[in-house]
Amino acid sequence: MAAIEAAGFSSALAVPLLAQDRPIGMLTCYANGSRSTLDEDDLQLASVLSSSAAMAYGSAAAWRRLEELNRSLESQVAERTRELRGSLTEVERLARETADQNRLIETAYRELSELDRVKNELITRVSHELRNPAVSLQTAARILEQNQDGPPERSARFVRRDPGRGLEAGGPG
Repeated sequence: MAAIEAAGFSSALAVPLLAQDRPIGMLTCYANGSRSTLDEDDLQLASVLSSSAAMAYGSAAAWRRLEELNRSLESQVAERTRELRGSLTEVERLARETADQNRLIETAYRELSELDRVKNELITRVSHELRNPAVSLQTAARILEQNQDGPPERSARFVRRDPGRGLEAGGPG
């Protein structure tokens, strides 16, 4: 109290500033010599002022924190937007590549289908061409088998070789 009187004050009052039940400061009031000492009404007023100041301080701190969070969120949204745009560009590129690959596959399928048709036609023709001489040879073999008892000269005349026509059954003579 001596320090207060030495400073020229007749009385002092101190009220804690509490924000969310935590002390954040102190409200101090001083009465000078022209005024009597601080009383209970002054203490109530100081408590109300302290409470109001603490709420204002808490609100300001919350507002500042909210602004920081907002800036952080805006930054995160901007970063995610850049990432999504990059992903979208990549997806569009992959879609174009897939469409190109599908066109190549369709072209290859058409070409393979045509080659398969040509192969089947070739097999059919070769099979037909191979079957004809085989049938002629089988017929000649049956006729020779039926005429086994005859003279060999007759059999030799029966089957003769003609380079232009292959083997064919000939008449008896």
